[in-house]
Amino acid sequence: MSLDRGRTWAKAPAEAMPPGYKACIRPNFGSFFAAKFGIDGTLYLAGVPGKEILSYQPASGELKHHPLRDADSAKRIFRLMMGRDATLWVSTDGEGLFRADTGLDTLRFSSVALPLGDPKEFMSDVREDA
Repeated sequence: MSLDRGRTWAKAPAEAMPPGYKACIRPNFGSFFAAKFGIDGTLYLAGVPGKEILSYQPASGELKHHPLRDADSAKRIFRLMMGRDATLWVSTDGEGLFRADTGLDTLRFSSVALPLGDPKEFMSDVREDA
């Protein structure tokens, strides 16, 4: 569950939504583990499978999918973190750490090299330092 601008966002089957609630439907998507709002109000979602990030524009209802990489997707995406500079950080199970600039027209993820780390690193969380 996540809160933004007085709205509550929760994962539930579309048929279970009470009257007056809107459903953001993505067929064939497993489970969401992470949800994070961008600076512009875009809602980013990720989980299982770990091959893509979804972006949802609440104002227009537009839903897009953005591949994490071309091949060898992660088992799952654990966390999303929105940096103060509008960088979306992604921690994965088995594919390490990724980042993308949400200020660009197209969301393109790049792998982040970890000091003394393995490219297939298990990253359960990501945080921004003060």
